[in-house]
Amino acid sequence: PGARAYAFVIDWLIRAILFTAWYVVAALIYNGRWSLAAPANPEGAWFGAVVAPGAAIYFLYHYVLEIAMRGRTPGKRFAGVRLVTRDGAAPALGQHLTRNVFRLIDSFPVFYGVGLVTTLLTKDQVRVGDLAAGTLLVYDRVELVSFEETRSAGNVDPATVEIISELLGRWEALNTGARRRQDAAASAVPSGST
Repeated sequence: PGARAYAFVIDWLIRAILFTAWYVVAALIYNGRWSLAAPANPEGAWFGAVVAPGAAIYFLYHYVLEIAMRGRTPGKRFAGVRLVTRDGAAPALGQHLTRNVFRLIDSFPVFYGVGLVTTLLTKDQVRVGDLAAGTLLVYDRVELVSFEETRSAGNVDPATVEIISELLGRWEALNTGARRRQDAAASAVPSGST
């Protein structure tokens, strides 16, 4: 929930800045003078030129950027997280759309209350939109421990260090099923054995 909230705050600030910038520039141009006020009787042109594009920027921000940036937004990049499907693949367009439509439910009652509670109560720490779309928010970067440092500090023999180093070198190339099998095999080995 912490990385998710951090990413959301950054993205919210960016959306707010973009919306405000659009509104200010469009209102000044539309009004033809130094005034940001809406006309006394706003016409459809006011909404079409000033309000609708700003609202589109604000509401389509996540959908468009998550697709364009392969599961990330600027906020997600700063937080070091990205969006994937449950099997680790990139989400399809429909999954992005479903996830972002459910953002409305997640935002109830205020300050993303439903989404925050859902991330705290679900096993995979997902919000309602992720449950509906079958997506997960995962850490993009993982800090790896140097096994040379581990070997010099403990009783790890050189053969074990070589095997672990080789596995870590191939880790990104392994598919999700192979990773799970490797994790299960590693957890089955009693500590202290080689």
